[in-house]
Amino acid sequence: MPKGFYVTLETPEGTQRWRVAPKKMSNYGLTDWQRKTIWYRPNQTMRELVDTLIHEATHVATGIGSEQTIEQGIERVAGCATSLLFAMKLIAEET
Repeated sequence: MPKGFYVTLETPEGTQRWRVAPKKMSNYGLTDWQRKTIWYRPNQTMRELVDTLIHEATHVATGIGSEQTIEQGIERVAGCATSLLFAMKLIAEET
């Protein structure tokens, strides 16, 4: 797993450069708006990491902090697409 990297993401404010990096914490992930960083907990399974990044990317892409109904709907769409990719073996799942 990479130590940290930068990605260009579409946000409500336009295209922005975000850092994605591991951080020791009890949560699976965290979006830091001021630092434009998505933190994720190290030592997650591949499926947990994918779910975490989908969740945090939902925050970045929508600008939504805690509107659960909308957030969960978007996560379900992305999660279903990811499950299809796992099933088609386009993303390798940990054994």
